[in-house]
Amino acid sequence: MGTSFVEYKGFCFWTRDSFLQDWLKSFLNEVKKLAITEQWQESLIVHWRTQASIDGGCMSIDLNEFLTDVTKRDFVLSVSRKALEHSSCLGRRTGELLIDLLEGKLTTTTSSPIVTHRIASGQWQNQLGKLVRSGLSTFPQFSTALTISLLPAILFIRLEFRASIRIRGPHSNSHYIFLLSS
Repeated sequence: MGTSFVEYKGFCFWTRDSFLQDWLKSFLNEVKKLAITEQWQESLIVHWRTQASIDGGCMSIDLNEFLTDVTKRDFVLSVSRKALEHSSCLGRRTGELLIDLLEGKLTTTTSSPIVTHRIASGQWQNQLGKLVRSGLSTFPQFSTALTISLLPAILFIRLEFRASIRIRGPHSNSHYIFLLSS
């Protein structure tokens, strides 16, 4: 399972390709409902549809290339907020991070050592149930890429229920995988 780097104006986050793919599908389903009048919108849709179809490779949604002014950013933000209402649990967090990134609330960079996730017990059980029903019978995995091998990344996960965390690594492409289990 590959990971992709989502960047906008010098800030960024890493996400699993399957999460980004799921989020892009939610976005594309929402944007279908709109009348597309601008050439850049059509180009973005075609590019994101292509990226959503990539299987097992590094995806690039090219936010800096497409969102060159506030109007374009606001269009993507508006559609993203609507898509978030209908996104599956697999892509929801990626959608939330993308919205935070576009709003300037996410200020992580490639050298940021801390990634934070907060999961409430009810959300965990609900999300796990959806994953199991969709055929994914494992607990969610969080990962953080180590861009510089001498600078270890730290992953803080705040859980509101009892759980254990198993750390395996390093794997191929220098990722540490954090498996959550109860």
